[in-house]
Amino acid sequence: REEQHALDMKKQAAARRADQNRELNKRATPEWEKLRARAEKLALARAEKKGVRVQEGQSAITALEDAARKKRHRLELIRRRREEERKIEESEIAADLAGADSTEEDEWLKAARLNGGDASE
Repeated sequence: REEQHALDMKKQAAARRADQNRELNKRATPEWEKLRARAEKLALARAEKKGVRVQEGQSAITALEDAARKKRHRLELIRRRREEERKIEESEIAADLAGADSTEEDEWLKAARLNGGDASE
């Protein structure tokens, strides 16, 4: 039983390797290389149009991906900053309102004390 299991595992591993080799061989075909080169050329044109700098040794595709990642990061930072500013503004407004209420309340209590405890006047 264990021998059969070991044999099955070897067959599965061999099948996986064969699939990987087929995929690698498919990528090595001239058609695949032509498509890859065309995609890189289009990406380079897109990078130039967007003003993305492509460093030496870096593909235009990875340069575009890096630029998109940096843009998303920058937008996230802006969103966080605006959220923090909104929270600060809300807390300031709440503090102002609380301060106005307490001042008004203090004046009302002071008036009540001056009138001998009758706050209705």
